[in-house]
Amino acid sequence: MPRTVASNDEPAARHDVNAIALRRDPLPRQTRRYRAEQYVWLLTADPPICREGRPIEVLQNCDRQRRNERCWCRLLVRDVADDLEQIGRGDLAEFLESGLEADDVSDVAGRLRSAATLAQGTDECDRLIAVSYDLERIADRGSGLTDRYSDDVDA
Repeated sequence: MPRTVASNDEPAARHDVNAIALRRDPLPRQTRRYRAEQYVWLLTADPPICREGRPIEVLQNCDRQRRNERCWCRLLVRDVADDLEQIGRGDLAEFLESGLEADDVSDVAGRLRSAATLAQGTDECDRLIAVSYDLERIADRGSGLTDRYSDDVDA
């Protein structure tokens, strides 16, 4: 028997709790699965590719960021997940749930580029293609991605 609760609008009426939950959640299950909020906000190259040194110090003192340029060592995962969702490929964001080895970074870069190429003509596609090239650069230098430093560095 379904669990019921009294409604504030209709004190005498009883409603199925599951039906109430479904009415509050307008997104289908498949779409909810790939929301950006479920991902870590930042993955960084491990080790950083711009220069040698202790990773946390290299990431905190990025020369490119000081010049207001995009850091090649940082991947803003939630932004990428949002862009993937916008082009209908939210499933690819699963690859960015945690760190990646260098071999896997190259594979993910190829998948992102393919997905963006198929859905060309939007700002999301342009950003995803740029991210895919950043990931290739990371993989070419033998680095992986980690969330180890996400709490210690700025975007």
